[in-house]
Formats: sequence, C-alpha cells, structure tokens
Amino acid sequence: MPLEDFLTADEHIRFSCPKPVEYQDERFGFFITTRRLIFHRSFGLFLKKDKIVSEDIDHITEIKYEEKGVFSIRSLIQIKTDKNSVEFNGSPDVMKPIYLELNSLLGKHS
Repeated sequence: MPLEDFLTADEHIRFSCPKPVEYQDERFGFFITTRRLIFHRSFGLFLKKDKIVSEDIDHITEIKYEEKGVFSIRSLIQIKTDKNSVEFNGSPDVMKPIYLELNSLLGKHS
C-alpha cells in the first residue's frame, strides 16, 4: 500500500527522505507528516506487505545528531519522546536534512 493509505484525513506529508534510512537493522523510507514521524517499508515479491513505525511529533522532547566512523562516516539521530527513544542512521547527506527539518518543526511546536 502507498504510505498515503496510512495517513489520517487531516494529515499531510511535509518531508520525504530521498534515500532509505536504517532503523532497527532494516531499511525504511522516512517521512515527516503534519502529525507524526513515519518509518515505512514495503516488502514481499508477490504479495506486498507494509511495515510502519510512527511517533507523534507532539511527544518529542529531545533530538541528538552524531557522526561516527573514520573512513565510512555514518550519522545517527536519536529522538527522545516522553515514552521512549528512537535511533536511526544513514549517510550524512541523508541525515543532516532530516535533523534540520526536525529542529525546524520542533521550533514551531515549542
């Protein structure tokens, strides 16, 4: 199913990552909507299945960005909510725009 089938009636995509990110050792598309952060993955050869993980934007309390590695640099974003913590990673060229968008978004919600 396309991601739009999982959005609520008043929810719209405001940011879509051009390349997949790694979340819990799997590759996901990453989206920021007007209400949630969404990790979306479709898989299966003949019968497509979807896997979605989401966090409400209103519950985010902290965001951290870190780069690791010497020859192959990976970026890590850690998002803390009032209930749990979410970590995902990818190349710096993918992760920096996500971090900037999240900071911009949280500045508007504070």
